[in-house]
Amino acid sequence: MSLTEDDFYWWCAVPAAQAAPNTKYRFLLNDTTEVIDPGARAVFDGGSLVTAAGEDPNDANTSWSMVLDVGGGI
Repeated sequence: MSLTEDDFYWWCAVPAAQAAPNTKYRFLLNDTTEVIDPGARAVFDGGSLVTAAGEDPNDANTSWSMVLDVGGGI
């Protein structure tokens, strides 16, 4: 990941094939803690924003950041 010039955000480029719209993701910190992206424009709310490492993104009771298609003509 790279830090923006204003030192506010980290970013990375991911091929579209690996990050289709609605793909769920989190950031892994220190190899033990998963967190929702604080800059995410979309979040799947599983009822709690408390996360645990290794949770299944298909579990409807867990929360995740989601890739949003901002170029989809909304």
